[in-house]
Amino acid sequence: GLEGFAKRLLPALDSLERALDATKEDANVEAIREGVEMVVKQFNAALEAQGIVPIETVGKPFDPNVHEAVSQQPSVEVPPNHVVMEMQRGYTLNERLLRPAIVAVAVAPVEEASDGNDS
Repeated sequence: GLEGFAKRLLPALDSLERALDATKEDANVEAIREGVEMVVKQFNAALEAQGIVPIETVGKPFDPNVHEAVSQQPSVEVPPNHVVMEMQRGYTLNERLLRPAIVAVAVAPVEEASDGNDS
């Protein structure tokens, strides 16, 4: 029963987190941002009290058991086959996968071809 409840609740948390991300550049919405942050913290505390914990992603090695890769992205900051961006947070319920994290995985940047004029 708890798993079904959690799956229905997580999209609401996702929407709040996207709203937070949208307010980062606009100082006029700082009060709204603070309110949404408070709601997100309350959601996370309530979920954690039930054993629902977010999966760490960015900078971590790609793990097909908990990550769902939807794209690859060249990166010099993150090693190849590590998560470079999280599109949707994943969660575990009592250490079992509830929902995988949807991520982009780093690949080595493509080296530019030399034009033969190295002088």
